[in-house]
Amino acid sequence: MTTLPKRPKPAPAFTLRPGESISFVLPVTPRTKKNSREHATKLAKTGNMITVPLPSKVYRKMADEIRIWALTSSVLVSSIA
Repeated sequence: MTTLPKRPKPAPAFTLRPGESISFVLPVTPRTKKNSREHATKLAKTGNMITVPLPSKVYRKMADEIRIWALTSSVLVSSIA
């Protein structure tokens, strides 16, 4: 069996120097991710059904607003949890 050569790592898009930073402002009111009394059932890795708490409605609304803002602006967002 032959092994494939390792791919070189891609060059970063840009490099920050010491003391430099990036900042941006999201156009939403910040909310903490407190759980609500709502639960959802899902299948666990073991095959058992479990219940998991859902984030509060105001947190979910804020997350939706951030997704909409990211889609309508020129910002690339890889994932929002």
